[in-house]
Amino acid sequence: MPVAYLRQKGVLTLPKEVRLALGLKERDGILITVENNRAVMQPIKQRTSYKEFFGVFAGKNQFPGFDAEEIAAEEAIAESVVNYNRSKNIGEKKP
Repeated sequence: MPVAYLRQKGVLTLPKEVRLALGLKERDGILITVENNRAVMQPIKQRTSYKEFFGVFAGKNQFPGFDAEEIAAEEAIAESVVNYNRSKNIGEKKP
């Protein structure tokens, strides 16, 4: 059974076999809870992409997808440009 010792300032180095068994890599986090006078560790993998966060938080509306979001953003920008141009009378046909 691997043993780790607490060093100065609370630094604890996990033995290699523990890191390998948990699939831990540099900069991964570990959630440590105390249960019945025991420390229980659970790996927290660092997320490398924003796509990994989808579905983490439950919401009322289902995410329509990237394509629908991009189209909605483009439509909103186009509408904003049209409204601005109308307010400045830009692009109006002159009699």
